[in-house]
Amino acid sequence: MGVLSILAGLRKTAVCVQKELAEIATACADAAKALDEGKADSVPLHEITIPSEGWEKDSSGNYRLNMDIPGLTDGDTVNVLIDPHELGAKEEDLVETQSSTDTLTLIARAVPTAALKAYYYKVKGDILVAVGSVVLPGKKYTLPAATTTTLGGVKVGSGLKVAADGKLSADAQKYTLTAATTTALGGVKVGSGLKVTADGKLSADALAAYPVGSIYQSTNSTSPAALFGGTWEQ
Repeated sequence: MGVLSILAGLRKTAVCVQKELAEIATACADAAKALDEGKADSVPLHEITIPSEGWEKDSSGNYRLNMDIPGLTDGDTVNVLIDPHELGAKEEDLVETQSSTDTLTLIARAVPTAALKAYYYKVKGDILVAVGSVVLPGKKYTLPAATTTTLGGVKVGSGLKVAADGKLSADAQKYTLTAATTTALGGVKVGSGLKVTADGKLSADALAAYPVGSIYQSTNSTSPAALFGGTWEQ
């Protein structure tokens, strides 16, 4: 087989592939249209044209475009579908959408070289449309600050540290226990007349007040041995 014959075969294959792609694109467009015109509980698609002009670069290096969409509110979550016929569009360039009063903001990595046909729809509950390029999430999420009753984000304060893998740990610091006073809690040392058992129990050593040879006098009939321990002679 000659080179010309091989090239002719490749050209024919390429034409067939292009035809199949066109048919797939048409089927996707028909599916999108069916969703728009289908049941009352389906997700309606609204056609828009994304222009190649009017984009502004933001501080993150992405590009933003504000489009006038009457009826949108701050509470809407909006996703965008690039029309399947826009085969030259890089659908991954569109990274996020944001909605506000009568305005749809598109955020993209690159500005389209030409106007793009697209559709937008409002997300209702957990409904998602699996047609074409779906941009998620539709609204920017802000993590609330944590409180004693609410889960949320926290900042690393003094005495804490965060490792490169995100592990949070206490920053070990030497602690010196202050001495106890009559008005402040603190550490104490065991003095005379006191004793501490192996499990940390502190008790008074009653016999310390009565060394050997001491005389105990009392009108109480209870034996001092029962009161203080030790051996006593009457």
